Amino acid sequence: IPADGIIIRSDASQEVNDLIAEAKEQDIPVVSVIDDYSGQTQDYVGVSSYDVGQAYGQLVLDLQKTDEVQKVTILQTAEDSENTIRSVEASLLEVLPDEIALDRKIIEGSDTFSIEENIQDFILSEDAPDVLICMSTVAAICAYHIVVDCNRVGDIQLLVNYATGEILDAIEKGGIFASVSLDTQKLGSSCVQCLDDLVCEGKKSSYRSIPLKVITIDNVAEYRSTLEGTQ
Repeated sequence: IPADGIIIRSDASQEVNDLIAEAKEQDIPVVSVIDDYSGQTQDYVGVSSYDVGQAYGQLVLDLQKTDEVQKVTILQTAEDSENTIRSVEASLLEVLPDEIALDRKIIEGSDTFSIEENIQDFILSEDAPDVLICMSTVAAICAYHIVVDCNRVGDIQLLVNYATGEILDAIEKGGIFASVSLDTQKLGSSCVQCLDDLVCEGKKSSYRSIPLKVITIDNVAEYRSTLEGTQ
């Protein structure tokens, strides 16, 4: 691995873990983004799962002011970290009142097509929730297309993670209620600073938290303008 330092954002597969271990054997510092890969990397830059859960919880309470919310479900796919999901779930439970049920739905599938099929089956079933939380971009986009195609916009409110162009478009159209995203500018600068500390200064910082940004229809235009101004 010919590199002075590595910044990584990938799945938690054994192949990735082996490559991280190989880098460590060669004394190459590795900074992980979002996921800490079971503590294998020297530095971790991401968001607090607790804060994410609190943000989702507040959004559910906001929805409850105008809509009847009885059930909230977290969609979990293969790319979602079990530890992250558990932390978000525990944090959500601190916020939600007892009358709102919270559960998880594990979506099987090795590709986007099979994931979308399984999400559709769930959304059209009797177990479909009032609020669906999608922790991965793939699940978010699939769920959005399904609620639109099946005329379930408004019946099922979507809370998602990240802020891709398609997700921002969906928020503007009302198909996604909100995204709990991270400050990408801060993320990038923190990763570079971590590598600089490790390579040049010989320092080590186990965790750096990135601020969250809750994006709704009220501020999505402003968020887009901010992104365009940094390009």
